Amino acid sequence: MADVTVLTKIYEFVHSPYMEVVQIEASEGEEYKSVKFKTLLGAVITNNEDNDGYVNVTFSGQTATINSTATADTTMTLILFGRK
Repeated sequence: MADVTVLTKIYEFVHSPYMEVVQIEASEGEEYKSVKFKTLLGAVITNNEDNDGYVNVTFSGQTATINSTATADTTMTLILFGRK
């Protein structure tokens, strides 16, 4: 699987101990591996562009997988919750 392109590591500015927030550019099936958590407990994702598609995220271990109907890379915000 391809890795997402990280645009901004928002978590570096927010300093929330239980959240990792990144702005990414991704399409269907791309993956993001958490740099903050060994085990993901929850994930939220949203499109940052006005497109008529949907996006959701599934996760296992440290890896979040993007599921999107967009045919090309789309800018998104990914919020992860987990434990170290």
